[in-house]
Amino acid sequence: MSVISSRHWREFVLPHLNNVCTELHRCCPDAKLYCQICGNVRPILEDLVETGLDCIAPLDLLGGFSVAQARQIVGPHMVLMGGVNTLSFVRSSPAEIHAEALGCIGQGAVGGARYVLGSGCALPRDGRLENLLALRDAAFACASQPQPPEWSGGAPRASTAAGEDSTSGRDLNRAQERQA
Repeated sequence: MSVISSRHWREFVLPHLNNVCTELHRCCPDAKLYCQICGNVRPILEDLVETGLDCIAPLDLLGGFSVAQARQIVGPHMVLMGGVNTLSFVRSSPAEIHAEALGCIGQGAVGGARYVLGSGCALPRDGRLENLLALRDAAFACASQPQPPEWSGGAPRASTAAGEDSTSGRDLNRAQERQA
């Protein structure tokens, strides 16, 4: 929302987004729709709710508002996603990311509202793997289901039926080694 004013967004984008959401829900009633708009979406949050979206993302602190402020505007029925400051993945320690993530969960899932933990936008290239793992651990700490045993003590390790590491598992392990 830093490129277009909320007035212009309402005039030029909102009618089309309304149509897209209406038609997708008509054709695929079980589809879950979310819209990603970077920047300060606070002025159009109520408009986004009225479109029929199922989730609003990302909630970017760099856009000038918090998860708590977004939750207050949209109410408990809209799913919210995001909220962890994107720059925290570069500048913060794993403990700080963990605490920030728990704060976002507390603000977004208040009163049982639906919330998806995530970064405020795309993860920066210089983001540290241990910070992403701290985010994951915060999610599991608040999850209603226990952490899968294969994830305990570190990153998940993907394997093939033959028991060999898959490409994604090897890549994640290489990334961990680079971070060490």
